[in-house]
Amino acid sequence: MNQCKCGCGGETKKQFISGHNLKNLKKTKAHCVKIGLAQKRAWETKRERKPIGSKNFDTHGYIRVKVVRGSGRWEKEHKLVMEQKIGRKLLPGESVHHINFDKTDNRIENLFLVSSMTQHKNLEATLHKIIKTLIEKDLIRFDAVKECYELMAPARN
Repeated sequence: MNQCKCGCGGETKKQFISGHNLKNLKKTKAHCVKIGLAQKRAWETKRERKPIGSKNFDTHGYIRVKVVRGSGRWEKEHKLVMEQKIGRKLLPGESVHHINFDKTDNRIENLFLVSSMTQHKNLEATLHKIIKTLIEKDLIRFDAVKECYELMAPARN
């Protein structure tokens, strides 16, 4: 018999007692306390932990910052910078737009608070209109071989 890996202390033939690894399972208060204690013991192991303020990249290329000791909770840096500027947490639906489209440039002057995803999409649609105009004027073109857009060389007189 193995001990359940959720930390409840129960014995099982598998890794978990059926259902203990499900996040949406309703658990008793005693069960939650046992799991919490097991997690605390795990966090107190000698394994090296990243300190608060550590940074890394998420799968979409945004910088994340560790904000809570032990929980492994990370927040996107651009959101933290905006929340510090406005003096509150972002409201549901609000997001932060990178003006120069560089996801790693989290200077406050490069960030713009957007009140809804619709506003964010409309904002980015204005760029698509500009790009269309630049293509029509032969100032940029799509290179199918390189699979990217390029600036055209200025015309020489």
